[in-house]
Amino acid sequence: MREFSQLLDGLVYTRSRNAKLKLIGDYLKATPDPDRGYAMAALTGELSLPAVKAAAIRGSPRSGSIQRSST
Repeated sequence: MREFSQLLDGLVYTRSRNAKLKLIGDYLKATPDPDRGYAMAALTGELSLPAVKAAAIRGSPRSGSIQRSST
């Protein structure tokens, strides 16, 4: 997961098309199945997770909606 997030960061902050293609190629070479397939599906917009609801993501601790104690 961390590697995929690093790939996305690299794609966002890289301007060159060729450099982006190299990032994707390097990631796919280094990543085993099934993670490689999930990454391809996510990058092409074909990833479908019907069991995951937006409300569940918004309520997760990583979504930034952590309630802090007022002590």
